[in-house]
This record gives sequence, structure tokens and C-alpha cells, in this order.
Amino acid sequence: MSPEKKRKLRNIALLALLGLIGGTFAFTAFNQQAINDREVENRAVVGGRVHDYFDGDENKDVFVENFGRKPILVRLQLSEFMEIQERGSNDWDQVTPGERGDLSTWTTYIPEVGNVSQRRNLGNNLSATFNAYSNLTFGYEHGNVSPPWYLPTFNTQYDSDIAAAAGHARDLSFGLENSRATHAGTGEANFWSQGQRYTNNGQWPGQTIERTTAQNLYQDQAPITLYQWNQRWEAYQNGLSDGQDLIGNFWVMDEADGWAYYAIALQEGEATSYLLDASHMTEAADNIQGSYYYGVHVKSELIDASGNLHDSEGGDPRPRDLEQSHDISRFSNEPRHDGFDGALGDFLELVRMTTFDNMNTDLPDFMVGVFLDRGVRSGQRFTTAGEQFMYLRNIGEIVGENQAIHAHMIIRTRTIKGVSWNDQPTALTNWYAGLNDDFKERVRPVAIPARDAVPGVSEEELDWGDDEGWIPTNLESDWPAVANDLTRPSAQGTPQAFALSMADVIYFSGEGIGVGEFRIPMPFTTFQSRMAGDNEWWLTRTPAAGGQAWGIDNDMRGTPGAFMVGPRHQGGVNGGVRPALIVSGRTMEGPR
Repeated sequence: MSPEKKRKLRNIALLALLGLIGGTFAFTAFNQQAINDREVENRAVVGGRVHDYFDGDENKDVFVENFGRKPILVRLQLSEFMEIQERGSNDWDQVTPGERGDLSTWTTYIPEVGNVSQRRNLGNNLSATFNAYSNLTFGYEHGNVSPPWYLPTFNTQYDSDIAAAAGHARDLSFGLENSRATHAGTGEANFWSQGQRYTNNGQWPGQTIERTTAQNLYQDQAPITLYQWNQRWEAYQNGLSDGQDLIGNFWVMDEADGWAYYAIALQEGEATSYLLDASHMTEAADNIQGSYYYGVHVKSELIDASGNLHDSEGGDPRPRDLEQSHDISRFSNEPRHDGFDGALGDFLELVRMTTFDNMNTDLPDFMVGVFLDRGVRSGQRFTTAGEQFMYLRNIGEIVGENQAIHAHMIIRTRTIKGVSWNDQPTALTNWYAGLNDDFKERVRPVAIPARDAVPGVSEEELDWGDDEGWIPTNLESDWPAVANDLTRPSAQGTPQAFALSMADVIYFSGEGIGVGEFRIPMPFTTFQSRMAGDNEWWLTRTPAAGGQAWGIDNDMRGTPGAFMVGPRHQGGVNGGVRPALIVSGRTMEGPR
């Protein structure tokens, strides 16, 4: 088989797995850095910020926030340095060659081929030496539980050098002598929680505004090495896997050079799951007779793929000639056009497909069916029929239909702003009428209950447990008519756009259905994932008591992404109605 034919077959397999080809980015940020334990440097020329929370002991939280309006690709690289001063001596002896003040001489973290948590030596790199002194905890230590909370950065200046360094972490942008924390918090584990608000009165770099806590993305799985990822990729290619574990909210570390890649594009307003959660010193370190210094340096590259290339110091974009115009922004040592060879090339191609952000790359209708029926991931965004949607999940699996004819529920990413709950039906009808006819042939009929058929339940009558505004604990027992208002395909219904019910939102919220390899992920894994588009609130179709209606907050009244109630007659400029559809992979005129 010729190399060109192999390349084409590989691309077909990639498309079959992800289902959709996304757009490209608009920014590149190289060399955004942070000293993981005590010194932090962050050079941001893209809408991203490295967060570094350190408590001075063992808690060490490292993740990336996308504060911009474009998806970004993220990779981080760790390096370590340690030196020991024996009691009574004036000399410091380095564990591996290097200088504390010269970060370029620190030892890059290189994982074992099959274990990201253990280091190995590679050539002159003596990374394994640190196994005796330090154990790094990769990923969120608590695993498959509700994600942690963080305070979004105040510093949304694209060309700022300053990191979100909290607690004992220190930013170096002000010079070595004046290095200091640059973000609120003590650096302790779980310092931030739901619904907390914090106002920057000028003590922290950035805007002097109030921020409300947000959640990191739900960790789909613990970090793995690229070798382990490639084993999964080969299993998919050989028909032994459905490929659902190839992309998602987790990290993949290349055992060849230590770069750790986030395995899905980071969308606007999102924060990655943790790369690091703790740094534990071993008994050997504790038994050192004297003093020691140990540091972890975090280097980052944040890119998008639209071709606007920035240099590593945040300078102006470099001129692009005609030959370059069809290329995309790439990581610093990534070859043009074909990308990295082998497993890393396949991996990055998959990750790039998850951007789904460019409205100019409208997915042709003839491709929609093939891609939807081949396993689009819950929560992924894509563009078709001139509209950007979020994929919720395959509803056909629930109602027990023939699996050759799936029913997929999708929801518009942005809201139709300014629409009140009273005017919601008219706005939905008008929006649906504007869709193109080819796409409307895919829309499945649904039966939406009359507005007075579902009783209005007040805020005071619902119990929320520990997570106010997330999922009420007494809805099913006390308000079964509200709890049972789930949208499903119905032959007695009408092809139409609809607003999700409160019950729909609850159904799509949480960690997923099932356990282990059989767990089906849900699109709303965090409060923030329930918000629309550009931090927009939106209305469900479910009434509340006293002339109110249920919706999803955007920080107007409480936690962003939490359930809220508002007047039925009132619209607004920051939110409105969010159309949803149930669509078929095959058109309605196709085989049934």
C-alpha cells in the first residue's frame, strides 16, 4: 500500500471516530511558564492562564484556564531541580547537573513508558534520580468525584507576563527580589468552593472586579503516557474499541520528551482538569541530614490553529507568505502540514478536530449523518446549517429504537437573546423556520406538553443537598409531573425546536450513567458546562410558582450554571432562549 493511500485511510479512520471536522484557532502562546513550587513565570499572549496553587507543603494544583473566547490547545512540560546542603557545610550539592537560578538547566520530567507517575532516565537526562526524593501526584487525586473549584483569573490581558500564582507559589514577573503571589487563595486543597465571591481591590494583578468561583472540568480519566494512548488507538483501528477513551478531559504525556497534552480542545470559559494535584517528598528526603531545595518548573505552550503565529516573548505575529497561508499554528517543534510522526501525529489530529469553533467551516449536511451515528462525544461542539451546537447524547438508546437509526439531542451553543419565557414558543418557531430544508429533514418529531400541563414549583419547595442549584433531591418524590417531563422522540409529535425542561437539564447533569468502561458521559458535568455560549443565562420550558420560570444562571443571582427562577415576562441582553433539537443521522425521507 502506498504512503499516500495509508495517509488517506488514516484520515478516514480519524473522521469516523470523531465524527466532525472543526475549525481553526486564532492565537499562539509559547513559553508560558510557572515554577511549580516557589517561583512562577507566565508569558500569556493567548486567552489562557496557568494556575499554580501551592500551600508550602504538599498540595500542588496545576491547571490551565481559558479566559478567552476561542478554543485553545494546551501542553505543559515539567522540569525539576534539587540540591542538598549537609549540616555544617556551606556547599550545595546538586542531585542532577543544573543551577537553581537557570531554569534551562533543570531536569525535564520523563515518565516511564507505561506509568506517568514514575520517572525514567533518557540519555543524559537523569530524571529517574528524583524518584528517590519526590512523588508527584498526576491528575485529580480524588478521581471520579465532583470536580474541584477555583477562582478565575482577574488578569485577562492577553500579553501579560503574570501567572495566577496563589499561596506559596510565586510569580517572577516583578523580579526575583520582588517575586510574590499574584492570585487570591492560600494554595490549600479545596480552598475554594461553590458560590464564593471575591473582589480584587487592587492587591492582585488584573481588573478590579468581583469573580465567582468556577469548577475545573470533570476528569474523565487519570493522565496516561502517549504509549498507553497509542495502545488504545491501535485497538480502535483493529475494531477492538469504540474509541471513546481516545479524547476527553485528561492529560497524555509523551514519554519521549515529557510534554503533557490536554486530550481535548479547551473551550472558552473552561479550565482543564488537574495535571498535578500534589508533590510528596519521600522518606529519603525527610531523612536528609541538613537542608535541601526542591523545585518543579512548569512550562507551557497554548496554541490555536488559525495561523496567527506569535513569538515566544509575546511579540507581534510574524509575517506569513502565500506558502504558509494554508498551514495552521503548531507547537514550537511541530513540523508543518503533516504534524508529528506516528502516535503523536494521530493524537494531535484527533485533538484538533475537537475545536468545532469556526462558523466558516460549516459541516456539509451529507456528512452529518455519518458522523453523528459514529459516536460524537457528549459535550462536543460542532457547526452545521450555519449554527453552532453542543452535542448532548443519543436519545435513541434510551427509548430502545433500532440502533441503526439514532436520535441525537443537540442544543444551540448561544442563546437567542432578549426573549422572555412568555415569548419563548414564538422565538423557537421563528428560529426553526429559518433553518435550511436539508437540515430540517433530519429533525425528529417531539411532543412538548402544554404550558399549563406542568405545575410550577417554587425555589422554597426544593431541597438541593450540598450543591445549591445543581440537582434537587426531592423533585421526583414531591413533584413527579415536573420530574417526568423528559423530551423524547414521539411519532405523535411534530418536528420542531424546543427548550429543555428542568428534568432534561437534570438528566444531562452529572458524571454519567453506568460505571467503569460502561459509563456513558453526560454533557453537563459541571455548573459552568450548563451555561450557554459567552456566559449567557437561558430559560428552560418549566414554570415556577408565582409567575416565575426556571432557567440556568450566568452569575446574575448566584452560582453560574445553577438553576434560578426569574419573571416569565422579562427578557434580557445577556441571555434568553436556547433552542434544542432531536435529529436523526438519516434524513426523515431516508430509510426508517
